Amino acid sequence: WNEITDGRLAAAELDRDRENAIHALLAHMSKKSVEAFRSYFSAFMTDAREFHFGGPDGTGWRASFDYLMKPETLRKVREGSL
Repeated sequence: WNEITDGRLAAAELDRDRENAIHALLAHMSKKSVEAFRSYFSAFMTDAREFHFGGPDGTGWRASFDYLMKPETLRKVREGSL
């Protein structure tokens, strides 16, 4: 996450809750690997609208690691419907 977002979004520190979220999201991923997460994060960074970075209509809200750990966010990235 921190490498892929490269300061465009807040860095994330790994804690027990985030470890659990990673394991839970694995059930929704076709490949169970670090590379799968890198691909997911990269696809998000490529496809996300300005809204996800605090821009127009986002009223300052920015996507976070925790936001990307939600299965519905993964689904939207896969479908290209962010």
